[in-house]
Amino acid sequence: MPSVWQKVSQVWQERSVRDRGTVLISVPIASLIAFSGLLLWARGSTKESVAWVNHAQVVRLKSNQLLVEILNAETSVRAYYLVQDEDFLVLYREALRRLPANTAQLKQLVKDNPQQAAKLNEVEQSLLQKQEIFVRNLQAIDAAKVTGRPANLDPLLRQGDAAMQRIRAQIGAFQTAEQQLLALRQERLDQQQTWGTNAVWLCAILGSLSSFVALYLFRTLEADLALHKEDLLEYQDFIQAIANNIVDGVITLDRNGKIKSINPAAAQMFGTTQAEVAGQNISQLLPEASVADNALAQYRLNNSLGTQQGQRIQTMGLRRDGNFFPVDLSISQSSLQAQEDPEWIALIQDITERQQAEAKLKSRADELAQLAAILAKTNANLNAKNQELSQFAYVASHDLKAPLRAISNLSSWIEEDLGDQIPTENQAQFKLLRGRVQRMEALISGLLEYSRVGGTPERPVTVSIAQLLNEVVDSMPLPAEFQVEVAPGMPTFSARRLRLGQVFANLISNAVQHHKRTDGKVAITVQKRDSFYEFSVTDDGPGIEPQYHEKVFTIFQTLEARDKVESTGIGLAIVKKVIEAEGGKIMIQSDGIQGCTFRFTWPQQPTSSDRG
Repeated sequence: MPSVWQKVSQVWQERSVRDRGTVLISVPIASLIAFSGLLLWARGSTKESVAWVNHAQVVRLKSNQLLVEILNAETSVRAYYLVQDEDFLVLYREALRRLPANTAQLKQLVKDNPQQAAKLNEVEQSLLQKQEIFVRNLQAIDAAKVTGRPANLDPLLRQGDAAMQRIRAQIGAFQTAEQQLLALRQERLDQQQTWGTNAVWLCAILGSLSSFVALYLFRTLEADLALHKEDLLEYQDFIQAIANNIVDGVITLDRNGKIKSINPAAAQMFGTTQAEVAGQNISQLLPEASVADNALAQYRLNNSLGTQQGQRIQTMGLRRDGNFFPVDLSISQSSLQAQEDPEWIALIQDITERQQAEAKLKSRADELAQLAAILAKTNANLNAKNQELSQFAYVASHDLKAPLRAISNLSSWIEEDLGDQIPTENQAQFKLLRGRVQRMEALISGLLEYSRVGGTPERPVTVSIAQLLNEVVDSMPLPAEFQVEVAPGMPTFSARRLRLGQVFANLISNAVQHHKRTDGKVAITVQKRDSFYEFSVTDDGPGIEPQYHEKVFTIFQTLEARDKVESTGIGLAIVKKVIEAEGGKIMIQSDGIQGCTFRFTWPQQPTSSDRG
């Protein structure tokens, strides 16, 4: 079983020369980075710890200053009491002036330590109490000077002594806690200095080890490169064997464009031999005169082959018998040669048959272009005819509606003029006449609308379905008791607003028109299906029997007699045509006894042609 060292050595040998070279460079660099990082870390940690130690010492110094200031004030007041000289109050006033500033500085220093901040607040309260006692002492002394009687300051002095003892105790507790923090921070500083020293020694050891490792790896790499050189020579022989058997022409060139070798395929292509062309310039096989239409490419080929590396050139080759033939030429530098003495490889392919095939394809393309022009002209003629038909449909509908309105108006006028003279039977006939006229007018409008579906597409816009349905329902003359319920969560997406509104309006109108009651209900829901939204329009009407599910979408088809329900039979046909023009589908779910559901799909995003 191989050892760990043998496994590591095997993995190292399997890596490429570039990878191993990268490792050789990376080892000392990584050591240097690690050494620098450890030094920076140690320096930063030590600097931070020193700052905390200095911070603790400053806090203790400031707290001592507080105690000194209050003691100076105490001494000054007592001296004034004994000799009653105003000069002895200078220390008192200076102490009272400096106490607020010192206290504020100390608060700022311990603001990040809640326990010390609380202790300092207690000290501050005691200082304020002590200052009040000072004020009362001075007032008593001044009053005694006025009256000439000795001042009785014993109670105030006892209060002052108690306050001073409390201040001493509080400041002592504050300094004790800060001393403990100082000890901890000093201990941490000592540890970090020890760690920093150890880190420096560790980096030095690792640096030495990495140097030895890099030296060892370099020697193994040098040995491998010697072996690779032998493999490279064998590989060159292998490549030469491939070149001798490849179907395309392969010519090797020196840096000046002179031929070093030529494979059998190239020799056969140009009708020459290796001995005849060796040492000659490549222009002997690809003469400049034959590429007068591509002089720049010929210049680059003969004078700076490196600028043509990897590019394909179509030029003319010259056979030994003096005949020219088209070739595809590609030149690249061999990766097996040193940069200072590069070798170039020219791949040459005879494209005579390909050009002949391209000529035939061009001829066919010209024929197709002619056919496309004919089709474009035919399409333009069809568009013109469609425009004429659309204009005709519009004019015809307008001219047909005019006499229908006249018939309806005349029947109303006759009925109004004769009044009660018209028998009841004739009144019903007049009413039936006007109903037929209205149906005929609706039929003409429906035909015109049906013919326009699929014409010039409406530009898609962002549509809120909930808002669209509210507008559709508000615009329809529904019975007062009829309910249209829209489920929550209706989507907002890009669609043709007018066409989608037309679909909802026709489906809702169809449900109301064929309902047996005026207090019916229509429910509209939606579900997301892949790239489509599936909308459902469900009513609680009489339903549609399964055998009529397809028939209702046929134009002019109605399931009830026209005398019973005034219907043109075009509404659902328009619905189907609009939905299918958008790439959707519509279907019916009903048992023909109670209720009917129309389900249709609508794309979530218009097709690229729809987006204009």
